[in-house]
Formats: sequence, structure tokens, C-alpha cells
Amino acid sequence: MRSLVAYSFTHWILVVLIAFSVLSSPPVQVATPLDADWTWLNENFHNVLDHMFALEKGNDVLVSYRSYETLQVGDPEYSFSISERRREGKGSLFAHIHVPDGQPLGRQLLAFHKEFLAKPIDEAEKKLKFKDWELTERQCPALRIAIQKLAQARLGWEFDTIIMDPTVHELYVHSYTGDLDAAIFDDANPLVRWALETRNSMKACGAENIPSTKSARDPKD
Repeated sequence: MRSLVAYSFTHWILVVLIAFSVLSSPPVQVATPLDADWTWLNENFHNVLDHMFALEKGNDVLVSYRSYETLQVGDPEYSFSISERRREGKGSLFAHIHVPDGQPLGRQLLAFHKEFLAKPIDEAEKKLKFKDWELTERQCPALRIAIQKLAQARLGWEFDTIIMDPTVHELYVHSYTGDLDAAIFDDANPLVRWALETRNSMKACGAENIPSTKSARDPKD
């Protein structure tokens, strides 16, 4: 009987020691498929964004804007540019607009990669669905008003504001005194407010309701 009790006590002590050893050991980091998917997205998102929703800076571009989430799967990405075409000495404005068709680009990329793990990023770009169209000043006189307001907008930088997971607002502004190329993380910044107001003005012109003219295309070199 004593030997049985001694065996049981010894066995119980051994179990406790093993459990303590397991609990006190550092956790082993095992990469899950989801972790790998997010890593893939982080590595490829910005290149895809530059290909599909480039911040336009051509000779006739007056201003261009794009926005995207730092988390890459939040609100849909968006971009527009306003340029001036001169004909017979007269200038006419037109806007070039890009917006995802349905899901944000980040979510489209993530869904593609989960389904086709071995396919390259070029194949994913070809499957992206987005809207891409132009809006003329005749269709939307608010474009001229927007450019006039832009000339009056101040920069209004804030350096002591901390924003968690912000929306990134990128702007390129061309002027005779110099060009501005900036990334802004504050939705209250005057230039950001101008961009969002301009977007709403184009929406009021019916731009958001124009059917998609390009739902997919080959990636640019």
C-alpha cells in the first residue's frame, strides 16, 4: 500500500513539473496563413496603388489627389486629377477619376492571394475591378470653382497631432511659383478638406454614377 501511495505521489509531482515546464517555456511563433497573406499584401500594396491609381503629375496637371487607408483594407481608395487642356488659346478643365468598383483594392488583392497563392502580383493586378473615367468642365462647372478655391487654401500643418491608423491623403499641386508634393494624415487639414469638398462636388455632378469604362487592365511597366 505504501509503495502504491509513493508511486501515485511521485507520478503527480512529475505531471506538475511537466505542466510548469510547458507553461513557463517561451511561446513558439508559428506563421499562420493569415499572417502570410497580410505580409504579402504589405509588400505589394503600394506598388499596385502606384500602378493603378497613380498620383498624376503630367505637364497639364494642375492638381492630383489620392487617398487610401494605412490598414489597406478599410475605406475604398480614391484618386482624381484636374488638368487644363488648351485649344485655340482657351483653357478647359477636365478631371480624371479612379475609384474601386465594389471592394477596396486592398481587399481585392487579399482575396485573390488567398485563392491563388502561387500566382504573381501581375496576375492579381489584372483582376482588379475599378472605375476610370473623365469629367469635363462642361459636365461639371464646379471644377473651375474648385481650382479657384485651391489657390486660396492654406497649408495648415499640425506637427503635434497623433492619429492612429489614419487615412493617407496625397496631393500634388502645380503652380508657377513651385510644385507641392505632400502626404497628409490629418483629415482637418485645409488641403484635405479642399480635396474632399472637390470630390463631393464631382459626385454632385454625377461622376460617381457614370458606368465603369475600365474594370481591368494590364499593369503598367
